[in-house]
Amino acid sequence: VLLYLVLRRAWKWCAGSALLVCLPLLVVDGLLWSSNLLKIANSGWVPIVIALAVFGVLSTYNWGREEEAALLLAECDAEEGAASSDITSSLRIPALEAAVRACG
Repeated sequence: VLLYLVLRRAWKWCAGSALLVCLPLLVVDGLLWSSNLLKIANSGWVPIVIALAVFGVLSTYNWGREEEAALLLAECDAEEGAASSDITSSLRIPALEAAVRACG
């Protein structure tokens, strides 16, 4: 699909030529994808579960960092930057450092 969009929009190919190139690739990709679907029942679910667990942990970590940065920014706004120099020297997370610098 992405190749089709590049062919049509970036390289200004006509729809017929772009389909002529992309359709065989899409058929091969669909065949490979469908053959791998059969392997999920026979222990192929294990990497999927591991990937979902890692995704959950990293999503939670990212959410927590955003929340912490927002709280720190709100605290900095409330104190009008009085303690921002003390906080900045002890931080090692770039997103939090940027939030502290933004308010003072």
